[in-house]
Amino acid sequence: MSRGAEPPIQIVFILCGLPASGKSTLAAGIEAMMRARMPSSQARIIDIDLLRTAMYSAIGLNGKFSPEREAQVRAQKLREIDDALGKGFIVIDDDLNYFRSMRKEVADLACKQRVHYAIIHVDTPVKQCMAWNARRERPVLVDVIKDIASKIDRPGSRSYSWDEPIVTINLAKHAVDDVVADLQRKLDTAAILLHAKEPVAKMLSGSSSVMDNPAFWNLALLGRIVNNGFLVNDVQEWKDSIQGSSASVLDRFEVATRRAIGTQAAKGEALPLVLRKKIKQFKHNAMKVLKNDPTRLDALIVDFDNLIGTKKE
Repeated sequence: MSRGAEPPIQIVFILCGLPASGKSTLAAGIEAMMRARMPSSQARIIDIDLLRTAMYSAIGLNGKFSPEREAQVRAQKLREIDDALGKGFIVIDDDLNYFRSMRKEVADLACKQRVHYAIIHVDTPVKQCMAWNARRERPVLVDVIKDIASKIDRPGSRSYSWDEPIVTINLAKHAVDDVVADLQRKLDTAAILLHAKEPVAKMLSGSSSVMDNPAFWNLALLGRIVNNGFLVNDVQEWKDSIQGSSASVLDRFEVATRRAIGTQAAKGEALPLVLRKKIKQFKHNAMKVLKNDPTRLDALIVDFDNLIGTKKE
């Protein structure tokens, strides 16, 4: 793309990284780069911190963090992204997105709207994040940063092609301007490859989720799809591989939940009857979810640990 030209594609940039890792600074750099080649109304940052502040203020929770409200905050973020995409905006999702399932929710919105997405992993080290955090006007609790660092699903770390990042960057080592310039070069390449990919679009025109196609909308996979070719039987093979993996995912969930229960039992305290009933219902529902979406494994294990009061170090 030459400077000032209209971008050939609508994109959702999905940022992923720890608190105070530099995501918001990078989001602003990406927005400036995209606005340089389009009307100012066509690029928008969806900042979950701002959404959270507005929602909390509306219900009188100024300055207080409420875990019980987080599901509402995330739902509002997804609604705003969906609305912005429907209006033709290029969107920058400025959020932690530390669970794979969180990134999938945004990627599915992109897929539903026939919009390409690019996952950007801001991989700034924990110690640097804590140092930058200490200089913030309103720092995040250090324990929160450590906790998220222990739970984060690194993009592309488990061979989910739809989750592969277009770039992984340590902002303690690389200037934001350099990262944005590199991203701009990748978008230049994408503009060329998109024309070669058009015949494949007809084959996947009915898909509404990243689980229904081989990362077709992920810009990080664009070169691989075009250069390697993509036949109809490849789509079925990819679906079969997902279905084949669900059995092992169910096994891993069962092992993890048994281990967590064993940890509690080792303390010498019997689980209350009410909690045992909740565990049974949770596992029943979780198994259904995992059969349809294996990427939910890590988040469900965390939810289970929280349910029975087991905290992973």
